[in-house]
Amino acid sequence: MTETVLLVGGGGREHAIARAVADDCALYACASVRNPGIRRLAEGFEEVDETDAAAVADYATEVGADLAVIGPESALEAGVADALDDAGVYAFGPRAEEARLETDKAYQREFMEEHAIPGCPDYAVFDDMAAACEYVDEYDGDLAVKPAGLTGGKGVKLAPILISQP
Repeated sequence: MTETVLLVGGGGREHAIARAVADDCALYACASVRNPGIRRLAEGFEEVDETDAAAVADYATEVGADLAVIGPESALEAGVADALDDAGVYAFGPRAEEARLETDKAYQREFMEEHAIPGCPDYAVFDDMAAACEYVDEYDGDLAVKPAGLTGGKGVKLAPILISQP
């Protein structure tokens, strides 16, 4: 019996996953934007907002998915794994609460500190821009600044670059 796998996401990471599994399963995919490489490998491709947990779970049920592989962090943050698990589809990816370790750096740092996990750098969390600027001005050492939320790997700014820009 061939397993039916739903791939969630349409980026390069998901294309690599599709190439790795397409020969060994019935592959279906869904993503916000069609990826022609994934489309060629999949038996079906549905254009679905990958952060719409209910729509992804509905498509998984429709195609009879046994397993779903979730690529984008935004889908994990949106609770897609939760919805798939609730629909009886095994989700390869953490539920939203566990995904916070990847999607929320303030939460991650606080978790590491609370559980004495080594490797946690100095950090501070701010809701006030003036307080954050004061911290940057007074910090003695190298510093990186990251905004809250997912930034697609583009959110970290090095403090000397920030300070020297007008």
